[in-house]
Amino acid sequence: MNRRFYILIPVVAAILILILAACTRTASVAPGSAQQTEVPFAVGTVPANALEEAKRATETALALTGVPTVAITPIPKTQPTAAPEEEKAVIPTPVITRPATYTLQRGEWPICIARRYNLDLNSFFAANGLNMNSKPAVGTVLVIPQTGTWSSNWGPRALRPHPDKYTVQAGDTIYTIACRYGDVHPDSIIAVNGLSDGNVKVGQVLQIP
Repeated sequence: MNRRFYILIPVVAAILILILAACTRTASVAPGSAQQTEVPFAVGTVPANALEEAKRATETALALTGVPTVAITPIPKTQPTAAPEEEKAVIPTPVITRPATYTLQRGEWPICIARRYNLDLNSFFAANGLNMNSKPAVGTVLVIPQTGTWSSNWGPRALRPHPDKYTVQAGDTIYTIACRYGDVHPDSIIAVNGLSDGNVKVGQVLQIP
């Protein structure tokens, strides 16, 4: 090690002793008071610049000896990473095509079928001998025209916005619920809700695609 380092160690130590000695004094005893039997304790205050002077003296000594100083770099704080969100399985809905015929179910009516399959209402009625006042019975087989589309002259094809959530009411069936939305097919509701038999219960919440 550099010889100058050993020479400067006593100098630095002497500076520290002088600074600390100047900062303490014994408690004074008032004249004429009785001699205290207890050992007096040191009182005093350290000058604000005392430690700073000692620090500078030490740094000067290290600089003269050629000892390098090491800068300490604080370790950056890392932010906790959020857990990846669980991906929800997407259930595909069946592709709906126009059948040649359709058997009317309980709670359905002809205009509901026309909305569902995007039919021209006049052509649909004409193919089945129906009109707006017709009330065919459950089980009636209806002919589905393969041409023509729904016209806004008969109102909106979709009666409710969807995707949506629907709570089953008393008297509901999967078919009446589909008719409430107009352009939604019962098979699509069955698929997205995993209904094996198409039956629903009062209070059940269904996803409407």
